[in-house]
Amino acid sequence: MFINDGLQIGNYLEYFKFPIESLLHTISNNTVNGKPLYYFKNQNDFVVPNDAGQIIMVNCTNATIENVYLTHTDFSIILGFCSQCIIQNSSVVDTDGEIILFFCENNTIRNNFGSNNLHGVCLDIGSKNNIIEYNLLSNSYAGVSIVSYVDPSIKTTPANNIVRHNKLFSNTAGVDIYNRNNNIISENEIYDNEAGISIVFSSSENIIQNNSISSNILGIHLQGLANHNTIKYNTFKNNRISAIFKDCSSNNWNHNYWDRPRFLPKPIIGYKTITKIPIPWINFDINPAITPTI
Repeated sequence: MFINDGLQIGNYLEYFKFPIESLLHTISNNTVNGKPLYYFKNQNDFVVPNDAGQIIMVNCTNATIENVYLTHTDFSIILGFCSQCIIQNSSVVDTDGEIILFFCENNTIRNNFGSNNLHGVCLDIGSKNNIIEYNLLSNSYAGVSIVSYVDPSIKTTPANNIVRHNKLFSNTAGVDIYNRNNNIISENEIYDNEAGISIVFSSSENIIQNNSISSNILGIHLQGLANHNTIKYNTFKNNRISAIFKDCSSNNWNHNYWDRPRFLPKPIIGYKTITKIPIPWINFDINPAITPTI
């Protein structure tokens, strides 16, 4: 019986020793806060009962999680090596964990509510080609995290996740991209966060487009070799600082709306470290929008 807790499996602290076998176990007859802990492995084409206290799925395909309410459960929903699964119309609140995916691809997470968690939704190491859409995620460290905590000098494979049409507010970061490439963040409402979007540590070739980014302390923050990202057609309004970068001066800014109509290129102030000294640096949105883009 787990009370205000839950089960975490896998060699989470050593990514290079995270084979599927570290997630495959015999787990049965457990409860979390008086509700069943559902553990599925090597199964296809099923629906998870909605009376769950915690859900763990490993090497599963075409499974559906819907209409569940999970609270005070660390790592409320864990998917490892799963594909073509759906998590929808569910709530995860007041946890020290999140909905988390490891080495998962082609899954959809939509129409969920998450609040007061560590992360709302976390696409962790190896997760690619997933869609996160129409979720309401707030009051967490990050609304959506796309992360890979490996050595930043090691080039990660393209992630190709899509985050769209979500409302992300009152988080430390609305979207946090850490050492992941080729993701699309599009058509989200991102507001009242410390950082609306944070892209750090070798995260490159991500596309940030058509988002409403408003009333954050930092609208968008790029740092640490996060180069070759494209930030376009976004509307920045009422952020304390709309955009800032550090040690990543090679990003493409185009046709964003910056608080007011602009007819001249919009400078974006950042810093570049040269011989351990931060030197002010400037990028430009050469073609800023005259009217809000969304």
